[in-house]
Amino acid sequence: MINQKFNIYIREIEKEIINFLINSQLLIGEKESTARIISYFITRKDLTQAKLRELTRFSPGTISQELNYLLERTIIQEKGKTSNGEKIYSMESIIDGFIKSYLSSVEYYLEYKKNFRRIREEFDKNREFLQDQKGYDSIYQLVNLFLDMFPVIESIIAILKEKQKETQPKI
Repeated sequence: MINQKFNIYIREIEKEIINFLINSQLLIGEKESTARIISYFITRKDLTQAKLRELTRFSPGTISQELNYLLERTIIQEKGKTSNGEKIYSMESIIDGFIKSYLSSVEYYLEYKKNFRRIREEFDKNREFLQDQKGYDSIYQLVNLFLDMFPVIESIIAILKEKQKETQPKI
């Protein structure tokens, strides 16, 4: 299945699916190269580095970095080796892959929570001087919007982690 050649029409449909996934909100927060590789795992499930290079036209270094990144986040796993010894990587669960991808992205945003609080404190402390500056109100509102969103993001994370537990195989 790894080296299977798709009919040209199926390949065109696959390209449309890949572009849809990359441009959708399903892989929000992922770099374009990461989103493209995840998308190919969704359409193909099992891939080797060589097949990913062929499909994406990314350099061997980019493919290697992206695979290591996806392995680290457990979005994909090593499944075995081909007859010529090349590693086979697999995304066993599309749902789990989406959840892990999204969780990783939103957890990254939470790292900035303290920074946004500090910015608002600085704005509040220096309001008298800053309020007459062009763009002050817009920036202040934006900082507050981000601060208001953090509890929502934390709730989403809790829900996704619970959903992730549900998708784990029962032993």
